[in-house]
Amino acid sequence: MVALAPSDSSATLLAGFVVPSPANHLLRWSTLLSLYMAYALVILVALVLLGAVPRVKRVLPTLTSSRRVGFQQKLLASFLVVALLPALLLGA
Repeated sequence: MVALAPSDSSATLLAGFVVPSPANHLLRWSTLLSLYMAYALVILVALVLLGAVPRVKRVLPTLTSSRRVGFQQKLLASFLVVALLPALLLGA
C-alpha cells in the first residue's frame, strides 16, 4: 500500500496492490493454457483441412505416417491427452 500527499491539496492519495492467491494464479495459468491448446487445435484442424487440397498437400508436412499407428504415434497421443485433460477440466 502506498500513500502520497500531493502538494496542491490537503487530500491524501492512496493506492493498494492486490496480491493474488495461489488459486487465482492457477486459474489464470490454466486459462492461458486452455487458450493455447485451443489455438493449437484450430491450427491442427486447418492443416488437416488444407491437406485435402491436392496442390497444397504437397507443401504441407505429413501429420501421419503412411504405415499403421506405431509406438511414437501412441506416445505422442498419450502426451496430448495428458496435457489436454487438466486444461479442459480446469477451463470448464
